[in-house]
This record gives sequence, structure tokens and C-alpha cells, in this order.
Amino acid sequence: MEITSYNIAFLFSEIFTIYSIKSFYDIFHKIKKGWHWFAFGTYFLYFAVTVLLHFFVSVPFVNMGANILLLFCISLCYESSMQRKILAVFECYVIMFAAEILISALTKSAYIEPLQKYEYENIPGLYLSRMMIFFVVLVIRRIMDMKKNKDLPYMLCLASLTVPIITISIELIFTSISGATTQLVIISMILLFAVNMMVVFLFNSLAKYYENSLKSVILEQEREYYHNQCKLMQKATEDVRSFKHDISNHFTVIKNLLKDEKEEQAFSYILELTDNNMTNSVVYSDTGNAVVDSIINYKLCNAELNNITVSTDLIIPTELPVEIMDISAILTNLLDNALQALQKIEENKKLDIKMSYKKGVLKISICNTYNGIVKYENGEMITTKEDKTEHGYGIRNIETIAEKYNGIYHIKHDKKIFQSEVLIYTG
Repeated sequence: MEITSYNIAFLFSEIFTIYSIKSFYDIFHKIKKGWHWFAFGTYFLYFAVTVLLHFFVSVPFVNMGANILLLFCISLCYESSMQRKILAVFECYVIMFAAEILISALTKSAYIEPLQKYEYENIPGLYLSRMMIFFVVLVIRRIMDMKKNKDLPYMLCLASLTVPIITISIELIFTSISGATTQLVIISMILLFAVNMMVVFLFNSLAKYYENSLKSVILEQEREYYHNQCKLMQKATEDVRSFKHDISNHFTVIKNLLKDEKEEQAFSYILELTDNNMTNSVVYSDTGNAVVDSIINYKLCNAELNNITVSTDLIIPTELPVEIMDISAILTNLLDNALQALQKIEENKKLDIKMSYKKGVLKISICNTYNGIVKYENGEMITTKEDKTEHGYGIRNIETIAEKYNGIYHIKHDKKIFQSEVLIYTG
């Protein structure tokens, strides 16, 4: 084994490769509880075996088999199905393989003999292949964040993707300067690797902070829903107590009216008494699920005043295996859209809300009357509001959440009825 400048550079670059592999796995999976030290051991094993193969074997076919096997060992430390683990292993290896083949073709030769020892000692090429792997992982991470509806600030995302490109450019410029020694190239490569690792660490920290800030806003909104739910329930309880307290007086009045043969006045009195009691204590959702009950009752607290006839059919458990933020986003957007549509009509205002949870499937259906106006553009429904830059996100948010759970968001309508239906699979 000969200790050359390229071998030293390879040792440091392999540490960076492991960092890229971990970043890739963290996108799709989560380390099993209590397996962190075991995961650290598998990553160290990957480093040790790949370094030994580089120094003593360096046969492409052997390296490929060892890499796939080691990546599979690492995947065993993560929570996921076996199919997903195998898929992640091959996806990760394809990224690494493609980057190394591309850079090899550009810096040496596209031809590689699978069973013969492969001699490659281009330090800038080594650096470029590792940075390309790292850059691809960053792009995949950003795409997955968008799919999971984690929209991060534009400048933060731009900076995280730009830094690898800039560092590659710096290294290429540095290696082209006359008089730059191999030792200086190695040192610059190590420093730039370190810079990129710190940038990703800072990006992840800022992204986590931003996500927590959004969660805080949503939690504050949920507290408002709970507060209003408590006020509604308290008011309903007070109305019942008040009615019970005065019931004897009411019966006395009705008895005297009937005794004096004033049936019409007695009937009017009963109607007034019934109407007042019903309008003051309407509870539309009483499933025991605090999130669902609070949102529905809060959103519909003025339904009676707006002459909206509401019907509900809610069969759900007190707790659902769906994130609170997702349930909140779906219900608030669907109810807001339905109530806004009902405000545009003068009569026949009807709202039907159905929810059910059975065999791991959550079904949410909101059906309402409307004015019959629906606008489409390129086959997609668009908002009918004048300011389209500030509206139209609700539907996209619902679609994104449904996709997160491998579910669907379906809309159907005729000239009088508009129905939105969301299916979420939790099994």
C-alpha cells in the first residue's frame, strides 16, 4: 500500500461521501429508536471496507457488490419496509455510480474493465464526483420538501443549492493556477468539503427552525379553535341550566294560557321558547375528537344566523392517525370554500358534512349548494376571486396533504351542488 497524495485525498473524500449517504437516507427514513450507535457502526464499517478495497483491490465489480451490500446494512438501521429499503439502496448507489462514471469519462476514460484493477488518481476529478453526489442529494431533498408541503424561504433554498456549485468552480479555478501543488489542492479540497458540510448543517438547522415557526402559528390557530369550542360548549351548558331553572315558570305560563283557552298564544309561546333554545345551543360536531369538533363548531358558529341548513354525519374516533396540522388544513380550507360559496346565494343554503374512519381510511366529504359558477384553466379549477395572487392555495394544499398519505382529493359538481371529497390512507 502506497501513501500517495491521491490516497490521502480519497480518505477525506470518503468521509464526505458517507455524509452524503446519510443525508440521502435521512430524506426518506428515520433511524430506529435505540439504533443510533449501531447506525454509527455501520457507517464506520462502510468507510473501513471501502478504504481497504481502494488500497488493496480497486476492482470495479467487487467495489460495486461491496457498496450495495454495505448500503443495505446501513438501511437496516432505519424504520421502513424491506421494499423501500432495497429501493433506497439502489437509488443511492445509482447516484454514486453515475457521478463517478461521468467524472471518470470526463477526466480519464469512459471505458472501465469490470474485473480488472482500475487505476484513477485525478484529485480534482475525485473532488468533482463527490460534490456531484452531494449536489444531487440536495436537489432530491428540496424536491421531497416541496412534495411534503414544506415550502422553505426561496433564498435559503437557493443558497443551499448554490454553495456546492460555487465550491466546485473555486476548486476548478484553483487547480488550473500554475504553481498549485498537489498538497495545496488536497488542503483546499478538505476545506471546501468542510464548508459544504457546515452549510448543510446550517441549512438543516434553519429549515427546522422555519418549520417549527410554522407549527407554532398553526398551534396558535388550534388554540383559538379550542378556546372557541370551550366557549360554545360553556354557552350551551349555561343555556341548558337557564332553561331548567325557568322551566317551571314556563310551564306555569303555558298552563294559565291553556286554562284561559288561549291555545294560539300558548302554541306561539312554545314555538318561541323552542326556537330560542335551539338557536342558542347548536353544536354541529360532538364526536369527542377535540380537533374536528373545535374546527367544525367554530367555523359554523354563525351558520344559523346566515340561514344555512347544516347536516352532519361524523363517525370518527377521538384520535386519528393523521397529523393535527393536516386535519386542520383540510377541514379549514374545505369549510372556508363551502361557506364562501354559500355567501354568494340568497336562498336554499345547504351544507352537508360527512366524515368516517374505517379500516385505515379517513373519508371527508363536504357538499354545499352554490351559484353554479366554476372556472377552469388548462383543465384545472381556478379561483373565481379577482385577486388570484392571494387565493387558490387552499386546493393545492389539500392535494399536497392527500398525496402525502397516498390519498386523493376529488371534486365533482353540477349546476346546483358542489362536492369536495378527500380520502386519506393511514394503514
